[in-house]
Amino acid sequence: MVGRLSAMGRRRRLLLLLVGTATLCSAVGWVAGSRIATPAETTRDVGSQGPQHVTAPVERRALTNSIVVRGDVRYAATTNLLVDPDVGQQDVTGSRRVVTGRIPAVGTELKAGSVAVEVSGRPVFLLPGKLPMYRSLGLGSRGADVRQLERALSRLGFSPGPINDTFDARTEKAITAWYEAAGYDPVEPRAEERQQLTEAQAQERAARDALAAAKDALAAARRGPRHSETVAAEGEVKLAKAAVAAAIAEREDAVAAAPPAERASVRRAHDLLVLEARNRLAVAEAQLAELRASPNATAEQGAVTRATETLRAAVAAVAALRARVGTRVPRGEVVFLPNLPRRVEQVKVRVGDEPSGPALVLSGADLEVVATVTAAQRRLVSVGDAARLDEESLGIDLPGTVTAVGTAATGSSGEGQGDSQGGAAAEGGFAVTIRPSDADREQADLAGTNVRVTIPVESTDGEVLAVPVAAVSAAADGRSLVRVVRDGGRVEDVPVRVGLSAEGFVEVEPIDGGLDEGDEMVLGLR
Repeated sequence: MVGRLSAMGRRRRLLLLLVGTATLCSAVGWVAGSRIATPAETTRDVGSQGPQHVTAPVERRALTNSIVVRGDVRYAATTNLLVDPDVGQQDVTGSRRVVTGRIPAVGTELKAGSVAVEVSGRPVFLLPGKLPMYRSLGLGSRGADVRQLERALSRLGFSPGPINDTFDARTEKAITAWYEAAGYDPVEPRAEERQQLTEAQAQERAARDALAAAKDALAAARRGPRHSETVAAEGEVKLAKAAVAAAIAEREDAVAAAPPAERASVRRAHDLLVLEARNRLAVAEAQLAELRASPNATAEQGAVTRATETLRAAVAAVAALRARVGTRVPRGEVVFLPNLPRRVEQVKVRVGDEPSGPALVLSGADLEVVATVTAAQRRLVSVGDAARLDEESLGIDLPGTVTAVGTAATGSSGEGQGDSQGGAAAEGGFAVTIRPSDADREQADLAGTNVRVTIPVESTDGEVLAVPVAAVSAAADGRSLVRVVRDGGRVEDVPVRVGLSAEGFVEVEPIDGGLDEGDEMVLGLR
C-alpha cells in the first residue's frame, strides 16, 4: 500500500522533482558514456550488443523522512526563588529580615520538604503545588490552598487527617510535627494573643447565652396564653358581672327601705358602688379579650435579631484571632512549585544579606534539549513526537519526546536561546523542546553539551516497494513510469503511483503490469 501523503500539491511537486532528477541522470549517463562504472552489487549490464542499460533492483524497505538539527542539553526552565518578609513572628520591633543560613550549593537537588534557605532563623520550605502561598494559614483557614498544604504534608509522612479545605486541629498537629522534624519550632502564639483569644471566646459564650434567652422569649410570645389563664380570665368576667348585678339589687333594696326624704341620698351612695362594680367588669373583659387576641411578638423578634448580629460578630472575632493565635504557617515560610525536585542553578545571597531580589535560581532537575527548526519544519513537528538524541563523540544515544513547539520565531518574541551555530534557538527559528526518555549517564555529564536531534516526521507503514528516485520518469499523459527489464532484455514501461520520498528512494505501487521485489529497473545508458 502507498504510505501517507500530505496533499495533492505535494504529489505534483514530487513528480516534477522526480522527472527533473531522472532527466538529469539520463543526460549525465549519455555524456559520461563508457566512463561510468556501475557497482556490481547494485547494477548489471543488460544485453551484449550496442548501448547497455544501467539498472538497479526494486527493493522492499521502510522509508522515513526526518528533521535533523542540533540542540543544546540543559536543565528544565528556571524559577527565581524570592524571599517573602512574612516569616516567623511579626511583632519584634525594629527586626530585620536577613539570611542566616541553610544556603545550598550550586548543583544541589532540592526535593519536596527541603529547606531552600533560612531567613532570620526561620525556614523557607519547598512544597509541591500549583497555587502560590498567597497568605498565612492557621486554625480556621479554609480554601484550596489548605487542601494543597494538607496533601503535601501527607506525602511527606505527616498526616493531617482527611484531606479537605479546612485547617483544623489535626492539620495543626501535622504542621507542628513537620517543623520539629526539620529542626524548627512552629510559630506559636504569644501570651497576650492567648489572653485576647480567651476574652473573645468569653464574649462569644455570652452572646450565645443572650441569643438563647431571646429565642425563648420569642417562643413564649408566639405561643399565646395557657388554657388555665384563659379559663381564669373568663371566671373573673363572670364574677364581675355577678358583682354588678348584686350592686344594682342592693341599691334598689336600700332605696325602697329608706324614708322618702332620704331616698335620693341613698341612691347616690349606691350608684357609686354600682359604678365601681361595672368598672371591675370592664377590666376583666379587657383582660379576657387580650388573652384571646393573636399574639404580637414584634419586640421579641427584634431582640432575637440584635442578639444574632452580636453573636455573629463575636464568632468572627474569635475566628480571626484563632488564625493568628494558633500554630500557623507564615506566608513566607513555604514556597509552592509545580514540579519538584529542583536543581540550584545560581545562589544570589550570602549569610547576613537582606534579600531584596531572588535568593536562588532553580531549574528543573530533569534535562531537556532545545533545538531550532525552520518555519517549514515547525509545521511538521508536534508535541508527543518521538525523537532521537545522539552525539557519537560523546557516546550519547538517547530516545526522547517532543514536549513543546515554539509558536513565535526567536528573536521576535525572545523565545529560546543560543546562536546560529547549532544553538538552542537561533534567531529567526522556532524553539523545539525534547525531553530525554532515558538517561543512562549522569545528568551532570550531559548538561551543557550539544547533540544531534533527529525527529521522524513522515514514514511508510512498514516495508514498501521502493526504487531509486532516478528510476521514475514521466509519461506524456503525466503518469509516473518505471522501466523494467524483462526476460530477454525486453524493457517494459510500468505505470506506478509514487509515495513517500526519503533517503534517495521513492515508494512506488504498480498501476498496470507487474512490479516485484528484485525486478531490474533502468536508470540510464552506458
